[in-house]
Amino acid sequence: MKKEEILHITVTALCVILIIGGAYLTINLPVTPVPIVLQDMMIIVSVLLLGPRWGLACVGTYLLLGLLNFPVFSGGRGGFAVILGPTGGYLAGYLLVAVVSGTISLRRKLSTDIIAWVCAVVLIFSAGVPWLKLATGYSWTKAIFVGFLVFIPGSIVKGLAGVALVQALRPLLPFDKK
Repeated sequence: MKKEEILHITVTALCVILIIGGAYLTINLPVTPVPIVLQDMMIIVSVLLLGPRWGLACVGTYLLLGLLNFPVFSGGRGGFAVILGPTGGYLAGYLLVAVVSGTISLRRKLSTDIIAWVCAVVLIFSAGVPWLKLATGYSWTKAIFVGFLVFIPGSIVKGLAGVALVQALRPLLPFDKK
């Protein structure tokens, strides 16, 4: 195995650990079954640092661990029931983020990182809100409110912090993304 592959695997594993840690930092809101977590921020940071190929490996590993009932999802939950529950669509959206935002971030510029982050947030909520509606039986109005609108301020703050983190960490990584 080449040195660059070992570095990719190591950084990918560390990113999975960061995502799991972010999932444990949970704030439950009384108005929604979807908690505020840092896992989405860690997913996007990981994907922007790793690119589409390794980002997908990272997100896929994280989701696989959760499906295998390891307690890696928000609040220390795991298992297939979480995927079928109200937050399952958001989790599925992470796979889209890996491919789309990871590809956008390949240019390694501040402007493309911001675009990649905005796309990631749109993809996560676009997958999450319809699934939330389906899983809970909420009306579209309620699903959009409790599954998207209440999270806008936090998404903006996490986006600013996340892009700054990516910009600070990227020069420290001794490999090109693929």
